[in-house]
Amino acid sequence: MILKIFVSTILVFILFYGFSSSEQSNLILGKWISQEGNVIVQLIEDSGTFKGKILWFDDTDDLNRPMNLRTDIKNPDVNLRNRRILGLDVLVGLTYNPECNCWQNGKIYDTNSGRIRSSSVKIEKENLLKICGFWHFEFLGRTMVFRRLF
Repeated sequence: MILKIFVSTILVFILFYGFSSSEQSNLILGKWISQEGNVIVQLIEDSGTFKGKILWFDDTDDLNRPMNLRTDIKNPDVNLRNRRILGLDVLVGLTYNPECNCWQNGKIYDTNSGRIRSSSVKIEKENLLKICGFWHFEFLGRTMVFRRLF
């Protein structure tokens, strides 16, 4: 009887922890706007990892080329320069790490330079998302702050 109670308790704990971890990992899902208000990204789950795509960006810098016509002209791969920036996956491969309550091992693509960097994501406060793009060392990276759109 004691063994049965022990096993049941362990199973309940495992199930609870699994759901709790899953709920935590999904906190980044949704639409986020940059602190500067110049880009909106949507973060989604994709086969166990997380990715983000551009939903909107400020196109007032170049009125001759509206947002829906802008292409990835800075991409080092000539074959990708005709893909549209709107809808582009710019953040890919993030995995949730419950030990630090953050998402790591991702890649972020900078459409302004055509460069790919490593990335990590952390939620600071309830509705503030910090995305860090870095080369080799996170402390040498650049961090962008986003707030959740409701």
